[in-house]
Amino acid sequence: FLFVEPIPQSQAYHNFADKRRFLCSCHGATEGLFLPPGTKRSKGFVIPNFGDVISNIVILAGGGLGLALLYINDTEVDEVEPIRKWQLQICLPIFFSSTVAISAGSTYYHWKPNDNSLVWDRLPMTLAFVSIFCFMLEEYMPIAGVGQSLLQPLLGIGVVSVVYWHLVDDLRLYALVQFLPLVAMAALLACFQPMHGGAIQQTFGL
Repeated sequence: FLFVEPIPQSQAYHNFADKRRFLCSCHGATEGLFLPPGTKRSKGFVIPNFGDVISNIVILAGGGLGLALLYINDTEVDEVEPIRKWQLQICLPIFFSSTVAISAGSTYYHWKPNDNSLVWDRLPMTLAFVSIFCFMLEEYMPIAGVGQSLLQPLLGIGVVSVVYWHLVDDLRLYALVQFLPLVAMAALLACFQPMHGGAIQQTFGL
């Protein structure tokens, strides 16, 4: 904040590569057609920015699968140590729930792209960033309890970063919340060994 000028949200951000509109209809030959630019529909249901909207199915599937696996393995959680239990019962549910929320918020944003709808894309994104960051802190840091101590404050800062951007049109705090955890997680992977394994998978996930 001292050395970087305020970063406004560029409106070019809302200019998507895929601007196709897909017409879903049960009325004969018009079923499942991409509409030419400027064409008005008479019947059916149109999905705007088709590729960007429909790609959120993958995000929904990932979040839903993660929550399902946590639920299936819930009976085994009581048998693990406290740190692992915290990861499985707090961090990962927040992360996968946020991922499901990202799919909904991103669909809304890409359906009607503007700064107001972008809020609902970025809010769950910050929660996902923070929760997986705290998971990694607890997994890699030699000092136990760092991730647990930081989770609630960082979740609050993440929400504030989105609200601040939306009210002030300044992305500096949001950029810090988004990119600093990525850099920190890369450093954790490079400098420490995981407590429960899975470093290769986590590196590919990052």
